[in-house]
Amino acid sequence: MELIEAEQRALFALIDRGLNLSAGKLAKLCRTHWQVVTMTIEPGSQAKLRELLNKDPADYYGAHITFPGGVFLILFSQPSSELIVKTFSSQYGSWFRLERGMDTSVIREFSNIMINAVGGVVADACDESFIMSAPLLARERKAALYDQALAGAKLQGDCLTLISYIQLATPKQGLDTTIISIFDPKRTDAILQAVGVGGAR
Repeated sequence: MELIEAEQRALFALIDRGLNLSAGKLAKLCRTHWQVVTMTIEPGSQAKLRELLNKDPADYYGAHITFPGGVFLILFSQPSSELIVKTFSSQYGSWFRLERGMDTSVIREFSNIMINAVGGVVADACDESFIMSAPLLARERKAALYDQALAGAKLQGDCLTLISYIQLATPKQGLDTTIISIFDPKRTDAILQAVGVGGAR
């Protein structure tokens, strides 16, 4: 599924609103101010997206959260993952460093905050309350993480896929992340109707 320009603007603005909302929530987690800069694009077909993801040979941390009619997948490179953990541990000190498995717990919670902020804005726009799954975290290549998210969501039909490239910056440092949003045709139509551009085609 591909969007016309008016639909793109409306959906991109919705996602950006959720990502900006996540900055305040992250500030509470890490006890530091975050600035968010985003760029959202529509990559075209799932085949084109998989081809794009396959070009990167590195392993990433990825967490996906499913909800009726869609799935969000967030990706962190190794340097960005390390920075998230470092930012958190600088606030919580030696207790954090002694806890086994806390690195992945922090990345999972960071993912949960960002995705739920976006999902919450989309749900509010649709005047619904989404039942969202817990984040499933793995470390794989991007294409493998994308396939896991699709398999978990079990979506049907010609789905809409959006990619949001995100820069998160504190006063001292910054990191990059990516969120892939996938909606089935029914969910896409509901969102477009909710933001006032349904039937614009």
